[in-house]
Amino acid sequence: MPVMDGWEFLEEYLIISPMIPKTVVIYMVSSSVDEKDVLKAKSISALSGYLVKPISSQNIMEVILEVLN
Repeated sequence: MPVMDGWEFLEEYLIISPMIPKTVVIYMVSSSVDEKDVLKAKSISALSGYLVKPISSQNIMEVILEVLN
């Protein structure tokens, strides 16, 4: 991301999220398989999931089905 990375975005989102009247589903898509990043993502309640690139069509379908349920 040109202005901020995903972690910075989430920090800003968490500040404004109480003012958002709708439920927002956020998945982080990253090339990082570093366990620290995975654990950090799991600790953020606003994140619905953490996907590692490259993403398969099956990964996308799983996300879609999870969001729809």
